[in-house]
Amino acid sequence: MTPPYSLRGPVVIDWTCGRRGAPLADVARTWVLLHMGQPPADTKGRWLIRFFATAYLGLHLRRYRQLRPFVGEELAAWKLPGVALCLARDWDNTLPEEPRQMIDYIARALDSRASG
Repeated sequence: MTPPYSLRGPVVIDWTCGRRGAPLADVARTWVLLHMGQPPADTKGRWLIRFFATAYLGLHLRRYRQLRPFVGEELAAWKLPGVALCLARDWDNTLPEEPRQMIDYIARALDSRASG
């Protein structure tokens, strides 16, 4: 088997958590981590970290959409399970404000689905 290559040569791929599934589930996971993840409250430059996370997320979504077009509703359908999974899996590793933000997101998403 030949190793994966890029234009700059061989690359390493970490497959420890590799699975087959819906690609937008991965995009939603990236959204959860970058949109809802928070640096610790005492982190110097916390606002700068959030700024760059938000900027990177926008660039990531725009580029992903260029390479593999999707509509917003398709990604939205994966955000709710992504947030719920992150909340369930990473409860002990989240910062105090993250679970509340995730629970609020889940409640709003379920409310909109029930009324829509």
